[in-house]
Amino acid sequence: MKDKQIDFKNFSGYLNNLYYYGGYGGMNWNDMYEVQAAFVNEHNWCDTGYNNVLSGKGEGITLGDGGFQSDNLGRSFTLMKGTFASAWESNQPVDFNTYTYTAGQGFTLKASVDIALNQNAKTINFAHYGADFKDISMIAFVSGVGQGGNTCSYGTPTYGYILVMDNLEYHWDGAGKSLGAHPGNMAHRAPHHVMPHIAANFSPLSAHGDQDTSGQPASHTTGAHDVPYHTQLSALPGHDSGGLTGQFALPQAEHFGT
Repeated sequence: MKDKQIDFKNFSGYLNNLYYYGGYGGMNWNDMYEVQAAFVNEHNWCDTGYNNVLSGKGEGITLGDGGFQSDNLGRSFTLMKGTFASAWESNQPVDFNTYTYTAGQGFTLKASVDIALNQNAKTINFAHYGADFKDISMIAFVSGVGQGGNTCSYGTPTYGYILVMDNLEYHWDGAGKSLGAHPGNMAHRAPHHVMPHIAANFSPLSAHGDQDTSGQPASHTTGAHDVPYHTQLSALPGHDSGGLTGQFALPQAEHFGT
């Protein structure tokens, strides 16, 4: 079966919450955004994951964790390839967690593959991991604590949990069968909590002044879910006027696997 590609290019504006584009690329999305090339190019960022992964009009990101699942859980898919980078860090571990789905039982973790990323674009051939990315219904990405990134954007090392991706390739594993109105589809269930401080600029931790006396981000070593600033987004100068900020203050869907 011919591979399908998700290249995050069929959007307008600057930033798009993929939660509200259910079915895009044959997938439903959780805690993921599409970032436009115009948004990246307007900044003076130097050699970040945003710059290095970008190959067209847009790219996808997660804010520490997030992922996607088949828009019809009656059909599974195999993830073939994708280009990834850490937006802000070096030697950042990312757990690539894959899940199967069984009607009446829900999701079951199939594999958890830890892949270290930096700010350089890395094309991953998932066939190298055997069956871990084959015949799955969902994948979730969880970013861990890495090391400081390059200094050319801000003059100091950058820190942050954002994962950048583009040019995802997958194929469907057989025709599958309909299971009705997407049972167990977490991307479309009622939200349980709200992502704090959402506005509209995916900045590194160091740019927010979250520093202790050693010059390191104060909470960075405590884990991705303990650091508030990896999801804090500042308004884009000259482009907000209320509408963009409002778009990113919407409720966040509950995380995969909960």
